[in-house]
Amino acid sequence: MHFVQRYLCYVCVRERIFELKAGEKKRIKITFGLGEGEYEFLCGYGGAVHGGKVLASKLVGFDVDAKGLAKNVRLINPELLVKMRFHGAAPLGRIVKLYDESALPRFYEILKDESRSGRELDMGVIYIGLISKRGNKESVKELLDYYKRSVDWDKCRDDEHDLDSHVFSKFDALGWLGFIGGEDVEEVLKDAMTVDGAKELAKEWLVDIPQTTFSVLDNLRGHAACGLAFSDNKEMLKLIKDEYAKERKVCLDAGITSDGYINQLTEAMTRIDIVKDIGLEGHRKLHDGKGSYSNLYQQYIRKYLLFKAGPPVKKQF
Repeated sequence: MHFVQRYLCYVCVRERIFELKAGEKKRIKITFGLGEGEYEFLCGYGGAVHGGKVLASKLVGFDVDAKGLAKNVRLINPELLVKMRFHGAAPLGRIVKLYDESALPRFYEILKDESRSGRELDMGVIYIGLISKRGNKESVKELLDYYKRSVDWDKCRDDEHDLDSHVFSKFDALGWLGFIGGEDVEEVLKDAMTVDGAKELAKEWLVDIPQTTFSVLDNLRGHAACGLAFSDNKEMLKLIKDEYAKERKVCLDAGITSDGYINQLTEAMTRIDIVKDIGLEGHRKLHDGKGSYSNLYQQYIRKYLLFKAGPPVKKQF
């Protein structure tokens, strides 16, 4: 078990050792004496630290009062969730099963907190996208407001990781805007695929942005295409396909096999095919922490790459 109150504490139960047969259930009662404060609780069943796969319970939180009594039992609070790190890929799809749209206001507040790290903001964007139902106008507004908002780059100018995380949180906002969808969103993303449209939409935070190791503008346009790839509007999907064909020819004529914009257009084309085959809900479920997302994309993306790819490598997390 582990608890979180500015630290992690792991407790292994060894006094009672037993084997579980297939389909068998056992109940263990454990009592802890805890000081006053906020705690998060997770119960796991499995081997030692390196013992392989472990089955885990749902994440819950609770407060302990001055008398040592638990109160306000709840699912893990979003403020802590965005700070959590996982070994391998985060099991986003499994985590968001704990929440419904009633939790969204707390995630909205996270995006409004400019003191947060780029990674925390990026995770806030992702959770809003995964929890929101299709067409949620409030989530669209909050993500779009966040995307347009300026960034105090001086706070992360000397931290390359935090700088990149801030930028990628903006990229991801475009993708999840497309996942939530709506006519207004489609027009925003369509405009953002153009150079002038991308500059206009991001004008507040593109000002004085530090040098990065990638082309921000190319990636913005490409992520807009990736968001638009979730659309069921045939006109929008044709726009992506035409843009991919045009950029593919330009790159091949120039002997280029990879750049920020064509890479994202390639992913957008792949996304169109995957959503067509498994649907939006099927795509949401790919975020399971088991490598399902990357494994499926490796299979679909090969026909759109500008170079001959090696055999797919199955990822396990």
